[in-house]
Amino acid sequence: MSDFSKFIKKILDKNDMTIYGLSKQTGIERTSLNRMVNSKRMPDFCIFEKICECLRMSPADRCILEELFWKEKLGIKVYSQRRIIKSMINSLHKIPEYKLDVVNDIPEISGQKSYDMLKVDKVKKSINAMVKDVIHSDEEKVIYTNIPASYSTLFDEFELLCETYDEKIELNHYLILTTNPDNYRNPTYNLEVLCRVFPMIFFRHIVYKPLYAYGDGLQEDRYNEVFPYYMVFSGEMLLISDSMDECIKVTDKEFIQSYIKQIKYKEKNMHHFWDSCDDEKEGLFMHIDKSKDMGLVRYSYEFYPCLIHHSKFEEFSDVIEKYHAEAILEPWKQLEESRQLYRKNTDDVPYTNICSEEGIEYFAKTGKVGSQAAMYFPALPKERRIDILRKMISDNKNDKIRIHINSESLYNDNSVEIETYEKGVLIDLYMENEYKLVTITESSICQSFIDFYGSLDEMKEVKSIDESNAIIENILKSLKMMNMIKVKK
Repeated sequence: MSDFSKFIKKILDKNDMTIYGLSKQTGIERTSLNRMVNSKRMPDFCIFEKICECLRMSPADRCILEELFWKEKLGIKVYSQRRIIKSMINSLHKIPEYKLDVVNDIPEISGQKSYDMLKVDKVKKSINAMVKDVIHSDEEKVIYTNIPASYSTLFDEFELLCETYDEKIELNHYLILTTNPDNYRNPTYNLEVLCRVFPMIFFRHIVYKPLYAYGDGLQEDRYNEVFPYYMVFSGEMLLISDSMDECIKVTDKEFIQSYIKQIKYKEKNMHHFWDSCDDEKEGLFMHIDKSKDMGLVRYSYEFYPCLIHHSKFEEFSDVIEKYHAEAILEPWKQLEESRQLYRKNTDDVPYTNICSEEGIEYFAKTGKVGSQAAMYFPALPKERRIDILRKMISDNKNDKIRIHINSESLYNDNSVEIETYEKGVLIDLYMENEYKLVTITESSICQSFIDFYGSLDEMKEVKSIDESNAIIENILKSLKMMNMIKVKK
């Protein structure tokens, strides 16, 4: 019996209600209710809500029941993937201000050891001392390590010390992923590793280079190895126990150089966890290059909670030609041509924008067309805004480019664009005036993002096309009224 079945039966008992009684109250067939209660077939969420309205329960019990419903409806794997990705994206907005807290906000990697912080204090002090030695060293400031992603102290010590001394260190981080997560005891293992290390991309004082290889010797399988983890730079080396509570310091230069040589040799057979760039102009070209490398786009979602982005595509060439120097014009034109090209090849999966109602209202009032575009483009006139809002409604009805409205504030105040290609995922981040373009090609992680997209519709985190159109139409009416008043004046 599933957790959902056990819990809803407990609620029914508290209400002194039978399936027959619940059927009479809700008007839902007894057979359908029986299937739901026994987790044989889960109904649509609207039916589930109707059932909840007929049951007396506390807000806490309602939350637990709803979570168990979605876990049963989506399946544990998709439910977990969704929770992890949403947590990762939601945590990104904290990075510029609260760097050290971000990594700890990501869910712990399930199935892995949690460390006794009293016992690992020795290792923490040793890591701290090594980072200081690297900072003060006249030699190359590069550290190589295979410490597990779940050991957040590694990231904390690096960022704290590098920022304190205003020094930049390169960290080459070697990780092990499972070949087939579905057959592993934790099917979301690879995705969880990504989510633990992903915030490091915004840490200004660390040049973070994560690499991975596939293997069976994952963290919890290394209990029989003596000092399986290492942290090394040209001047010294730490060998660390599997429980992260003991370490040995090595200072023999000849041994260290030999060890680094072996690491670099093995690195040739490893894969980069992601490719990234943090320059907008470079990012435009990288976008085009990666679009070619990764094949046709399968899904493309843009999350713009506070600003609308739809009109940016229509306005690219005209606006830039008018307001920008020739040096800026060509790359933007190429990017537009690239995006239009892959859109023509995705008739089966429409390009999707996910915006907030406030974002569309902001666009209607100000004429600004996107967080990045707003820095370059002037405000659009009201007549043009009206045309664009009309086109949004028309595209929704014709199933060309879907514009969904957020049901809640999913992604804070920053913009996130996720494009899933045949051979990888491209994530375009714009956070607190910082721009990052990241490409990920690990297949199980890419599949996790595809599953995540499906859950947004399923869990009603985005409104339906009809509901979204109704909201856009109301905003359009208000804008038309404002325009008519202006004309009369």
